[in-house]
Amino acid sequence: SSDARDTVHAAGFRQGIAHIQHAFGKPFAAKGLILQYNLAALHRILGKVLFVHIAREPWRVAHSLLRARLAYYGDEGAWYSAKPPEYLELKKLDPAEQVAGQVICTQAAIERQFAGLPDARHLSVGFDAFRNDPAALYRRIGERIVAMGGTWDPQYTGPSNFEVREVF
Repeated sequence: SSDARDTVHAAGFRQGIAHIQHAFGKPFAAKGLILQYNLAALHRILGKVLFVHIAREPWRVAHSLLRARLAYYGDEGAWYSAKPPEYLELKKLDPAEQVAGQVICTQAAIERQFAGLPDARHLSVGFDAFRNDPAALYRRIGERIVAMGGTWDPQYTGPSNFEVREVF
């Protein structure tokens, strides 16, 4: 049955992540590019999970997507990155409208899904706040991990900030 298959897939998914955690002796972290439209299911499957959303200004993301389309495909009209549920409608628009819609739809999907999750299971931070003080986000993540019963090294050893190279 579909339910049994879903249970097996979920168990395999959890087991795969557990193996990665065991191998590295650390919590598992991943960019949720494809999974970003399925956060509720991931929460159900994983249980003790923390979703971290680093939000950039929408126009910067749209500009970056257009540049990526050109760099990767040589064509602004070729789709790049994850496809939101609205993809088929967005694909009918011109490239600038496509990326604007892609960004808006993705942000709205993340916000809707976060609204349905316990507050302790997600956090958002602006991109500029993150790049100017990554240690602050590290501390916030650590507080959430410890509150879930996990362990966390309180000593942040990363850079004090990140430079951003943007081409306009």
